[in-house]
Amino acid sequence: MTEWRALTAVVLRRGWLAWCGGLFLVIEAWVLTLRGAPWRHDLVWTIDWFAISHILVGPIVAGAVAMDVARMTRGMREFPTRVTRSPVLLVGSTYAAVVGAIQVLMFALTTILWLPPGFSWAALLAMVAQCFMVVGFVGLGTACGAHLRVALAPIVAACAAVIVVTLTGSSGSSYSLFYAGGATVPRIGYAYDGAWLAVQVVALAVFVCVLTIVATRPYGRWPVTAVAAAAVAGMVGAAMASAWAPGERYMAVEREPTTCGGLVTVSWCYYPEHEWVMDSYAEHLIVLIESAREAGYDTLVPEVIEEASQVRWPADASTGVFYVSSDVLGGGASDLRQITSDLVSPLQCPQVQQDLPPSEQYWHDLEALVNTWVALAESYGTPTAPSPDEVLSPEDAGRLITEFRTCTHAF
Repeated sequence: MTEWRALTAVVLRRGWLAWCGGLFLVIEAWVLTLRGAPWRHDLVWTIDWFAISHILVGPIVAGAVAMDVARMTRGMREFPTRVTRSPVLLVGSTYAAVVGAIQVLMFALTTILWLPPGFSWAALLAMVAQCFMVVGFVGLGTACGAHLRVALAPIVAACAAVIVVTLTGSSGSSYSLFYAGGATVPRIGYAYDGAWLAVQVVALAVFVCVLTIVATRPYGRWPVTAVAAAAVAGMVGAAMASAWAPGERYMAVEREPTTCGGLVTVSWCYYPEHEWVMDSYAEHLIVLIESAREAGYDTLVPEVIEEASQVRWPADASTGVFYVSSDVLGGGASDLRQITSDLVSPLQCPQVQQDLPPSEQYWHDLEALVNTWVALAESYGTPTAPSPDEVLSPEDAGRLITEFRTCTHAF
């Protein structure tokens, strides 16, 4: 154990591990700040957001490992000690431990600092899968460094990492071995499929084991072509296993908003993950409610206002809906017109969800209704009332909003 620690210290001191680990940490921290960090408090979105870094982290980690394995293990073979009989494993495992620890640390920091309202074992599996992906990059670099010269090993390893991420890291790929989400829209309304993730974790473990076996084979015993064939066969097998996973990565969940309060005399509910941006929406909603009632457009105001998710849009005729966009979660201001459009749009109606678009009259009526309520809100608190030519009458506005909420409009 003392000898192992001493040689590990040599790898840390003489290799590229410190630079690689530091750059890995910087890239992941930078990725977390993209678009204003809208993922905060959303557990699924937080985990998936890290995957954005793979296209950069993969080639850097694989290239650094390949460089050190090719450069440092040659000299270690000259010392016939128990540990240095596997110098490739020594360098590779040191890298795997460091970058894996950094990934775990980043997961822990983000979930602690921006605590989500809930946790699940499937989310833990998603984290484990991403840790295996990072270790997989180490495996690619280790295998390349063990069998290629110093000048060629990091280039081949980096290219291999890019190819793996490109071919197996997207949802549209047939073999989603390295698919880890990478979502840029809120994930409320979706949950991880534990069975799918379990198969992915096993496939990634097989992928890493194959690369380890190939990298640590007795030096010079197997021809390079045999090594390449074994590596390709193992990687393809693992990728095919991931394609046979049951279901999909995500499951749609009909989850209702649970944090509720009051706006003037209207009840409203939203998801606890978005509580930190609700002040911006509350200001606009209060103005919309009070301006409509002051001008005699009481029928525009719903009894309840609820936040919608990616998969749930309340269908109750007495409920108005608003949606929190990723732009607002990223630090942008909520838009009065968009909130108004969400409140009056009949997206719960099956007529709107059909393949054929609604009629021109529907779009004309929707725009007129939105323009009317926005004009009332913009003139609220000022001595100037909107022109009758700019707004619908209270009767026409009431008729349209009733038709929209009950799905009786001539769509």
